[in-house]
Amino acid sequence: MITVSDIIDTAYRKIGVVGHGQTATGEQSEAGLGAFNAMLQGWRLDGLDFYSGLSVLDDAPDHAATDTFPL
Repeated sequence: MITVSDIIDTAYRKIGVVGHGQTATGEQSEAGLGAFNAMLQGWRLDGLDFYSGLSVLDDAPDHAATDTFPL
C-alpha cells in the first residue's frame, strides 16, 4: 500500500523539486502534506469523495504522511 509520503515524494520528483535518490526537506514535506490535504478537500467539494459517509460540510480528516492511501 502506498503512503501519503510516497505520493508527495513522487510528486516532488516529477516536478523537479528533488532528484532521484534525494529526499525532500522537512519544510518541503510539510508543505506537500498541506497541499495534498487541500487538494483532497477541493476534490471533495467538487463531488469526488474519499470520505464516504461525511457530508460536504463536515470536516474531512487530514492525512498524516505515514497514512496509507488507496490508489
